[in-house]
Amino acid sequence: MQNAEEKYLSELTEEELEEERKLRTVDPARSKIYEEEKKMKKESDPTGIHRNDSAIPPREFEGVDPKNLGRAGDLDASIPVDAFAGQSDALIYKNKVPASTGGVLGVDMTTEEQREQRKNIPDELNIYGQPSEPLQPPPNAPKTEGYSLEEVREIVQKKWREEHGQPDEPISDEEKERRRKNQQKLIVVTGAAGFMGSHLVRALNSAGREDLLLVDDLSDPAKLKNISNCVFQDYSDKSKFLELFAFIAENGMVERIYHLGAESDRNCQDGKYLMENNFQYTANLMDLCHMHKIPMVYASSAAVYGQSKTFDDTTDNYVPESYYALSKLQADRYQRKFTAHAESRIVGLRYFNVVSEGEYEQHKGDMKSAVAWMTDQFDWKGEIELFEGSKNFRRDFVHVKAAIWMTMNAMDKGRSGIYNIGTGTARSFYDMAMEICEDDQKIKYIPMPEEIAKGYQKLTKANMDNACFGITTRP
Repeated sequence: MQNAEEKYLSELTEEELEEERKLRTVDPARSKIYEEEKKMKKESDPTGIHRNDSAIPPREFEGVDPKNLGRAGDLDASIPVDAFAGQSDALIYKNKVPASTGGVLGVDMTTEEQREQRKNIPDELNIYGQPSEPLQPPPNAPKTEGYSLEEVREIVQKKWREEHGQPDEPISDEEKERRRKNQQKLIVVTGAAGFMGSHLVRALNSAGREDLLLVDDLSDPAKLKNISNCVFQDYSDKSKFLELFAFIAENGMVERIYHLGAESDRNCQDGKYLMENNFQYTANLMDLCHMHKIPMVYASSAAVYGQSKTFDDTTDNYVPESYYALSKLQADRYQRKFTAHAESRIVGLRYFNVVSEGEYEQHKGDMKSAVAWMTDQFDWKGEIELFEGSKNFRRDFVHVKAAIWMTMNAMDKGRSGIYNIGTGTARSFYDMAMEICEDDQKIKYIPMPEEIAKGYQKLTKANMDNACFGITTRP
């Protein structure tokens, strides 16, 4: 059984249906007129007239017996008489027009007669002889259909330009290039809140460089002291840095990068983590620096030499004895492919035993440098504990300040390659302890734990013949 709206629409021509569609686009309320029938509260009303609580009075109809309205079997009984008064200019009840509107069409006209009569109504009037509403929405009316992606982008960009006082015209390629050349480039330091990284940041500050982007993981509150008095322009967490670096490198915003960040625990047994964090992360940075011609210095380690008695930095033919050593050695091997490219400057530095008096090492715990942990132990216990045989365990101990000077020299003067960072002299742990306690009786010897003894380097001594920069020359 058809309701009133279906019956009305079925009797319209194609042109009238198109007009009705346009009217409903302009006045969305039209499409809801017949939905109001679902909200009728008095279905038991014998007249079928739904009188709501609004102030809109019900319409009156000439020539219609109210008792016949809404009776069962009446095809048009579903039309609410008082619905949306004044908002519909085509509401037909039993093919009649409400007389209370002062319509120009005859009340007793059939649908066909109304169609014929409607042809004589001026375009500026509706079927009631009243001024017609415009068929198109005003310019500031909300759009009734979805926006395309380009329209959304244009609207957002226009709003941003208005809020920031930017011109509507797009920036020319020439202007973009001029801005790119004039922008300040950054020096990037990864591992900036660590032991060597924080010393490097201070050295750069002392050289007058404050345009620094620091990268680290600051989840450890002990690192706060390391950078609290440093001056830098920007910061990035290491987990977000590769994505950021790809962007700023592509846009010419990087002057150079010191990549000192890494997992430095030589006893870490998580090979997957070490290879991702120490090798793959470093290799990705190398590729980006090569693509965008950005000078790069990264931290390798003397751990790559294993039990070798030679420490030649021109070769990678060594057997690593820990995942840490493997991750560092593999990064060095990856670097070799850039050596033949004159336009690239990617320098790997194999640091030997870097030591300090303990400043900016408090976050390292048991991994502090030899001088730092010996000093702490002597101040706390009044004695220093060494592994049995320490008089014969000799290492190349280089002070952190000398190591930082060489790092900066490598950036300024070095060419692509792998270089040792040390003194070229080996000293025993016993000698180092004696400089602190000055009394052999205050040195206590303990057995070396098995997990440390495996792969323990008993000798390291940097071969500095390949170095292309001064050892302790200030940059």
